[in-house]
Formats: sequence, structure tokens, C-alpha cells
Amino acid sequence: MRSWSPGARGFERFHGFLGAETSQRYPDLVHDNHPVEQPTMPEDGYHFSTDITDKALEFIGDVKAIAPDRPVFLYYAPGRGHAPRQVPREWIERYRGRFDAGDEALREQTMARRKETGLLPQNTELPPLNPIGTL
Repeated sequence: MRSWSPGARGFERFHGFLGAETSQRYPDLVHDNHPVEQPTMPEDGYHFSTDITDKALEFIGDVKAIAPDRPVFLYYAPGRGHAPRQVPREWIERYRGRFDAGDEALREQTMARRKETGLLPQNTELPPLNPIGTL
């Protein structure tokens, strides 16, 4: 087992990718300790978030089939919330136009709503944007 593999770091099973910012439609998949092809193509509806969810359920089912009382620790980390932002196509259509104002405007709108509802004190200020990536 290579030192970079999840198996070498204490995990019994693994399905996912090892690199950051991996394509959610064409990921470099690793299953347990070997590279595998994705089960379908994006043209047929493939997205990593569905794939990892299916595998997580399969892994839990495998454990419970063998040892129903055995506890399971599942580290579930879908990639769709991170760069690159490649959500499934149906989500793109569902939310088309809602985020067109940009990240900074959305931060300000969210802050205003939280103040209005009392979740945040009126004197709360937004932290400055991280300068990395703004150049």
C-alpha cells in the first residue's frame, strides 16, 4: 500500500479522488487502492456527488450485512461545494439566475437577512474578503 492511500491512513474502504479541484464530471477515481473508470459518462447523467453517495450507502450496507451491530464511521466528503463548481445540470437549471449578483452581493444580502431575523446583532460586520484569487 502506498503512503498516500486512504488505506494506509486507517480507512478500510475508499471511493473518491485524491487530488484537489478534481472534475466532478470526469474525476480521476480511486476505489479502495486502485484507479477505476467512472461507471457512466456525464452525457448519461454522471456526477461524482451521486457516485460517492451510492458508494457510501453500499459501504454501510456491506458492513451491516456482515455485522449488523458493528458501528460505522463514514467520512463523507462530496466535492460539489468546492472548486471547480460543477453541480449537476438539474441544479444549474433549478437555481439559474439566483446567484448572478456575485459572491460579494450575496454575502451582503445574507448578512442583512440574518440581522433582520435577529440571528446576528445589528452591529455585526462582514469580514474582509480573502485577497487570494481577487487579483
